[in-house]
Amino acid sequence: MLKNKLVNLLLVIIALLLVTVFGLSVRPAPSADKIAIFRIEGIACSRCAAVLIGTTLEAEKGVAAAAVDETAGRMVVSYNSRVVSPKTLEGTITAKGFGCRALQVQTVEQYRSVPGAQIPVRHSGGCCCAGEKTNHKEALAGQ
Repeated sequence: MLKNKLVNLLLVIIALLLVTVFGLSVRPAPSADKIAIFRIEGIACSRCAAVLIGTTLEAEKGVAAAAVDETAGRMVVSYNSRVVSPKTLEGTITAKGFGCRALQVQTVEQYRSVPGAQIPVRHSGGCCCAGEKTNHKEALAGQ
C-alpha cells in the first residue's frame, strides 16, 4: 500500500513538472498597440515577402504580425511599442537587404478607423531563396 502511494506521488510530481515545463515554453503572441506603415524596396515576389514576414519580422520580439504588398512596395506591421520601435524594425529589414523607411505610425484604433485598412495576421510561408542566403539582394543576384 505504501508502495502504491509513493508511485502515485511520483507520477503526480512528474506530471506537474511536465505541465510546468511545457507551460513555460509557450510564448504568447505579443499584443499590438501600434501599427507602422513602411515603404519597402527590393521585394521580388510574394514568397520573398513571406520569408521577410515569417522568419524575420514575426521572429522579432514585440512584433504581433506583418503584411507586405509587394506590388505597392508597402508593409504594415502591428507591434508592441514598449518592446520594439519602427527604427529597430527598419534596421532588421535593411539588414536582410531590403530598402525600408517608416512612413507612418498609428495606434491600432487610428488604423482601424481608416477605410479598407486591415490589421495584419500572423503568416507562415517559404521563399524563392529557400533560406539559403542571409542577404536577400545576394539571393536575387544569384537567380
